[in-house]
Amino acid sequence: NNVIEHALVDTPADTEIQIRADHSSSGLQLIIVDQGVAMPKGKAPEPKEPDLDVTLMDMPEGGFGWFMIYTLTEEVKYSRVGNANHLGLLLPIGI
Repeated sequence: NNVIEHALVDTPADTEIQIRADHSSSGLQLIIVDQGVAMPKGKAPEPKEPDLDVTLMDMPEGGFGWFMIYTLTEEVKYSRVGNANHLGLLLPIGI
């Protein structure tokens, strides 16, 4: 969702997003590659815990993505290779 909404916002609709997965004794390694805009400051955003100490009507609709990613993973790596974003995620699954 973030790739489409942010990295590929000004990119043709038929742009390919690649997702590779490999399971090992370390867990499930995912590599997501897209040809979109580079991450700001050349790195993955720092996770920010959403403020949930609000009334139900004031509950935020978004802003949970990176917090969830960092909560569920052991490792987050981002690099820009040529004109492509490479996001690596290591999930501690089946270890």
